[in-house]
Parts: sequence; C-alpha cells; structure tokens
Amino acid sequence: MALPVISTYRLQLRGESSGFAFTFADAENLLDYLNDLGVSHLYLSPIMTAAPGSSHGYDVTDPTTVSPEIGGRDGLARLSAAARERGMGLIVDIVPNHVGIDVPQQNPWWWDVLRNGRSSPYATYFDIDWDLDDDGRIVLPVLGSDDDAADLTVDGDLLRLGDLALPIAPGTAGGTGPEVHDRQHYRLVGWRNGVCGYRRFFSITIQACGPVSSRSHARYPHGSDRPSGWSMRMPSTSPSVNHRPTSAWVASKTARSSWRSPASEVIEKKRRYPHTPLRQPTSR
Repeated sequence: MALPVISTYRLQLRGESSGFAFTFADAENLLDYLNDLGVSHLYLSPIMTAAPGSSHGYDVTDPTTVSPEIGGRDGLARLSAAARERGMGLIVDIVPNHVGIDVPQQNPWWWDVLRNGRSSPYATYFDIDWDLDDDGRIVLPVLGSDDDAADLTVDGDLLRLGDLALPIAPGTAGGTGPEVHDRQHYRLVGWRNGVCGYRRFFSITIQACGPVSSRSHARYPHGSDRPSGWSMRMPSTSPSVNHRPTSAWVASKTARSSWRSPASEVIEKKRRYPHTPLRQPTSR
C-alpha cells in the first residue's frame, strides 16, 4: 500500500570515488532521526549507475542497474525495508530525460548506437537527428576543431584521439584513422561549429536526451509545448496532487483552525475541479 506523502527530506547519494561517500547504509543510519522529525519519505538523488566520480548522479550511464558505489540493489532493498519498518517511504529521482555520454564506452546504450547506427536496438532511445548530416551520420561536436579528425588513429576496434575512444562499426576497420572515420555511423566535428546531431541537456554536450515525440508521449501531446496540456492532465499523472489520503490529512489539520493554507487550497481545487489548470492560490 502506498504511503501518503506528507513531508520529504532529500538525500544526496555519492560513491567513494567522488571524494565523499554517502551511501544507502549512511541513509539507513539517519532513519530514526528523520522519523523523529516527522519525515514521511526520503527523496533520494539518482540511484542508477552514473559516471565514475559523479558527485550528483544525474550523468547516468546505465539506467538498468543500481549504482554499486552507493550500495547496489541489496543496499537499496535494506534501506527500503528499514524505512518501511518505520512507516516511511522512498521517492527516487529516476532521471528519465537524459543520460551521461562523456565517456561513450561507459554507456552501453550510447556505445551500441555509435557502433551500429540506426540498426542499434537503442537507436530510438535517443533523440537523434539522422538527417542533419548528408549521409545519415550522427554529428558529434567533441573535437577542438574539425582539423583534429586528421589525427584519429585505429586501435583494434576503436578510433582514438587522445583520451577519446569511439567504436568502429563491424567490417569498417581497414585504412587510416580518417579513412575509418569516414565509414562510421557518426561524424566528429569541432564543438565551436554549433552543430549537434542529438538532443542534449540544454547546452551540455556530454548528456544526451531521450525522444519527446515517441509513442511514450502520445497520450499527452501538448505537454511539452503548452503548459496547460500538462496541468489539465495532472489528475491522472500526478498522484500527489490527487491523492485522497494526503487531501484528508491536510483537511484534518486545517479543520482545527479557521486559517486555510495555500497548499490546502490547491489540493481542494484539484479535487473539486480536476480539469482546471492550477493557479496560485490567494493568500488570506
């Protein structure tokens, strides 16, 4: 049974390689203290495997695994069980909109797309403009200048330039670095060109975003370009806004006083008029 969200406390999880570790075990040690404060839910920073040394966890490299640096699946299970024993729940930031690609080889999905192009099973996981380049290649703005492509070298099944390593498509490894580069599913360009073949997180080239026009968004077609398209659909997408136990709790607190909190007004309006966009409540 889901626990009503009354109050949250955010915890920033980090692995040892970041310079200061705060793991699931550390969070578990805080449960009694947070429970005494009246916290109903721990709000955890991203828990999936991220780039080594990440201090925030938003540069996820493998969304299918729980980061071993912060305790892995077993550590998460222990924290969840300990929280439940105290009547507390967990809220997790799952970072659904982007992943880290700073070191391509660390991200198996991105690596496979670079190696196999459109035929990769993960090609639709990213918002890639395959038509940006004349020959259907992914434009990657990772070079200091376009001329740096001349210094690419072949190392087995990898193309290398300094610390940069990229996959070579099967059957395309013969020849010099620049010649092999011309046969790949990607084209490396200078970052100053202002051209990027995939949707990134704001202007952060090392984070690639997922598609926003796929069938996963078909139910809410106006959510991205018209705010009311999202807020009009809040009752079905946001359990915290239309959560009856939470509404009942707020009502029980405010019924003891003639004062009505802004939060209670928002919840009451959404309950009574679920299809009306939210507006800032009037202070009293």
